Amino acid sequence: MDHIIGMAALALTAVTFLACSDKDGLTPAPQAHTYTLTTTLSPKGGVGTRSTMTDNEDGSISAAWEVGDQIWVRYTNIGDAPEETTATVTAVDPSTKAAKISLTLTNPKNGGTISFGYPAGYFNDPKDPCIDQTGTLDDINANFAAISGTETMFVFDSEVTLPDVTMMPAMCIWKFSFTDGTDDITSAVTKLVVDFPANSTTYAVTPTSLDNIYVAMYGDIINGQPVSVIAKTATGVYRKTAASVSLASGKTYTSTGLALTSAAIANAVEGDIGKLIGADGNIYPKADIATAFGTSGVAMIGYVGDESDCTHGVAVALNDESNRTKMDLSEATTTCAGKDAVPGGTWRLPSRKDWQYLFIGCGSSWTYTESPSGSIDCSGLQTALNDVGGTLMSDRYICTEGARVDFNETSASFGFTSNPWYVRAVLAF
Repeated sequence: MDHIIGMAALALTAVTFLACSDKDGLTPAPQAHTYTLTTTLSPKGGVGTRSTMTDNEDGSISAAWEVGDQIWVRYTNIGDAPEETTATVTAVDPSTKAAKISLTLTNPKNGGTISFGYPAGYFNDPKDPCIDQTGTLDDINANFAAISGTETMFVFDSEVTLPDVTMMPAMCIWKFSFTDGTDDITSAVTKLVVDFPANSTTYAVTPTSLDNIYVAMYGDIINGQPVSVIAKTATGVYRKTAASVSLASGKTYTSTGLALTSAAIANAVEGDIGKLIGADGNIYPKADIATAFGTSGVAMIGYVGDESDCTHGVAVALNDESNRTKMDLSEATTTCAGKDAVPGGTWRLPSRKDWQYLFIGCGSSWTYTESPSGSIDCSGLQTALNDVGGTLMSDRYICTEGARVDFNETSASFGFTSNPWYVRAVLAF
């Protein structure tokens, strides 16, 4: 269920004020025309609008103006240059929730635009909602979930008329709490990421001991898109995905008691092919998300199953070993086995069987055989590796049997000739 946030829109009620002029001077020096104005912000529908936000515990969030609230203002002056100033809420009507504001305009242009925005800090010195959120309503209210509107001013001699302006929300709010399937873990979450891979938008939130975590996000760009929610506690990394969600700016969404599952590689599923394994042994959608959780990607999942001498699957290292140094079989075997340990996984020099199942897992129609020959489609593996920032295999690589596999961007073939050859490790898990 979604509920409209009580900050959905505002109207600026127009009033007119006079400015001073010099009637006696025959050749007066040019002077700035300064207009000190007072007007009223009347929330659409009479609902409360801004300043403090309150969770009503029914799926809705309400807010109300407070005296002293700062409104960002930008308008066009007579030289067609943009001017910025700040309006201040001076009074709030308790019955209508309307806020009276005062502001000063210098040389406003007739027919010029005037824009209003709240919170002022969002427009003056904006924080990045994708990396700077802390998960509280106070933080969202002060720094994110902006509302704004633009209209045309009318200036005639010494009179200025401010137009009615509808203030539209730019973001929605999503409220979360989590369990590990049994116990509530929300207050233990130290990092939360909400990822929308279809439009490359990720929100990384850093909460501290919260019972509920609130995330402001741009809503209207999310329409029937997949989402991943990933949370970290001191005891592990947890996740949940959904195939399709739609969000709308100006609304609030609630997912409380959301059951997450461990992101450890032992829980990999076929849908994780093409995702990264972090040095911490957890699965991440992409490199920047692994970085947000304080780790780095070391391998890409290419096969999930137990056919390739593994328990759950096989992942391929992102790069060649030793800065692309050729090695003989003994050195290659030792080098792969000696890579930095990954919880839940074992590094090894790949066999021909490993490579074939990596091709198959990434979309090749190839069928495993003990004695592979001919050209094999490896384009799916190469493309997936490239998508997560890995280095493509090229030229000849050594296998455990002393065999080699020859790569180009789209195909691979096996053979037996003398080594040394290049080395690419795999991680069995």
